[in-house]
Amino acid sequence: PMHEITFSSDDKPKLLSQLTSLLAEVGLNIQEAHAFSSTDGYSLDVFVVDGWPYEETQRLRSALEKELKRIENSSWPSQQSLSPLDEEELTPVESKCDHVEIPNDGTDVWEIDARLLKFEKKVASGSYSDL
Repeated sequence: PMHEITFSSDDKPKLLSQLTSLLAEVGLNIQEAHAFSSTDGYSLDVFVVDGWPYEETQRLRSALEKELKRIENSSWPSQQSLSPLDEEELTPVESKCDHVEIPNDGTDVWEIDARLLKFEKKVASGSYSDL
């Protein structure tokens, strides 16, 4: 059976990646995902999944809560998020490139430097924020 799972939380770096990992750890396959992030720091992520063998959802909810607690206690970074707007915490980088360097050392850990992004025009508007 298919299930729709919705997460709402404070937005933070790598949240979408962490949520998809959580779903995979429980054995779910993501068929569809919608991620929304508001300008005031909130995130709404909706997933349509399959792979859970039961129609009823209480066991699924329990499995997700148990896995979430396990992951939060062991490997996720602290809940403090570094906002790209916190100028004091950013180290100035002089860059003449117009692209993002993605490391190829096998760590698969990289982040986009918000100062390299170009904001031009709004492409869509959602219930809670602009895209």
